[in-house]
Amino acid sequence: MERKLAELGAELAETLNRQVRVEGDYASEVPGLHLFRRHTPMVGACQVYGPVFTVVAQGAKAIDVGGELIAFGELSWLMTPIHIPAMSRITKASPKRPYLACAITLDMQAAREMIVEFDAVACDDMKSGLAVTTGAMTLELLDAVLRMVRLAESPQDIAILAKLLHREILYRLLTSAGSGVMREVVTAGSQSQRVARAVDWLRANFREPLRVEQLATHAHMGVSTLHHHFRQLTGSSPLQFQKQLRLFEARRLMLVDGADAASAAYAAGYESVTQFNREYRRQFGQPPRKNVIELQRAGELALSG
Repeated sequence: MERKLAELGAELAETLNRQVRVEGDYASEVPGLHLFRRHTPMVGACQVYGPVFTVVAQGAKAIDVGGELIAFGELSWLMTPIHIPAMSRITKASPKRPYLACAITLDMQAAREMIVEFDAVACDDMKSGLAVTTGAMTLELLDAVLRMVRLAESPQDIAILAKLLHREILYRLLTSAGSGVMREVVTAGSQSQRVARAVDWLRANFREPLRVEQLATHAHMGVSTLHHHFRQLTGSSPLQFQKQLRLFEARRLMLVDGADAASAAYAAGYESVTQFNREYRRQFGQPPRKNVIELQRAGELALSG
């Protein structure tokens, strides 16, 4: 089995290497599939993950969620069933052996329907915990991922087979070891499902002043219950979560759009540039302008997969 896994892993790396020849992040012709290539280790990228399933075919990566560093590499996967802001780093990559990965957007509504449809999926392994899961690759799951990536080379088949492969991969994930948090998130009425509602609301309204009572009402939870389960699932409080969303957006505006620190701060929802500068330095270790200049010099403009 290990030999077959290694062979399929090598095939996935070869396919990604063939499809992505230049360093960067790319949207595949297959809906919901993104491909990544990096030639050097990279530190300090930030993005909002999820709901997404990521597979590293070659190299290694780590993400920091709520102060917890989660590492994964070849023949393993990472899944985030809700949106989570995280700092990431490519830990293993070189020009001769680049970091190669793919990420598949998860259809959480389809996951809910699948749990209802198949009793085998709705097992007793549901549990609450940080909504970032890593797991060892199985032959069935890796084979489905490989077929999805290869599908881009047969464009005439994409319209029909992409939907089937998305469904197969979702099924493999829902029935895999360690998928308990995902099942909890998509189960109607669960605490994790209510926190997911709060997360979605925060993402849509992160620029607005946060009233935790309003957020709790939206999630159909008490304030203390929301705080407890929100931190358990995301690794941060609602206020810290909002702060990361604002800082990530401001950093993106400065890096990608060329905005100055004050303009980026106000656009991200800050009312005080002084507060923004203080929180930015605490998050990224440098004042905004200095941090952006160093990132530009290092060529780390793009977010990593």
